[in-house]
Amino acid sequence: MNDELHDHGDMETRVTRLEADVTAIKIDVAVIKANCATKADVAEVRTEMRSGFAEVRAEMQSGFAEVRAEMQSGFAEVRAEMQSGFVEVRAEMQSGFAEVRAEMQSGFAEVRTEMQSEFAKVRGEMQSEFAGVRGEMQSEFAGVRAETHSEFAKVRAETHSEFAKVRAEMHSEIAGVRSEIRSAVSEAKSAIIMWVAGLVFLAQLIPAAVRLIEKYI
Repeated sequence: MNDELHDHGDMETRVTRLEADVTAIKIDVAVIKANCATKADVAEVRTEMRSGFAEVRAEMQSGFAEVRAEMQSGFAEVRAEMQSGFVEVRAEMQSGFAEVRAEMQSGFAEVRTEMQSEFAKVRGEMQSEFAGVRGEMQSEFAGVRAETHSEFAKVRAETHSEFAKVRAEMHSEIAGVRSEIRSAVSEAKSAIIMWVAGLVFLAQLIPAAVRLIEKYI
């Protein structure tokens, strides 16, 4: 790149010199015109100017061609260096990413191991707590069952006692009703017997009374 800049500086110097030469030629032409130059002199000057311009164009084209070639070469070298640098950077980045991945995988593996260990501890503690809770619940249920059985036994005993009292009262009431029914039945029997006896007496008395009445009439 420094060589390209140096060549570019040389081209600027050449162009400056050419501009100075053109200026000098213009001055010469002006002087010639002032001194009443002939057509031949003017033609000669024109030929020299054309020749000079042709040389300048040739030199400029040659210089520009050299500059283009050098710039293309420099750009090619820069591209090659950049590609090489990019290749190295890619390789370093891939290596770095590979290391990062390896570290992350190792870290995740450690985290998984720690989490599994912690989960195992938590499961063990939870199972122990659940076992304790189950034991307490079973003990409480056993106590509740025992109390329930005891209360049911008391209720049964009280129910049997109440039923026994009710049965005794019912038997007593039924015995009283039976005795009253028997007394009423015996009284009814006596009344029926007396009524039947009265009817029989009347049945015997009425014919006799009829005969007596007929006899005295």
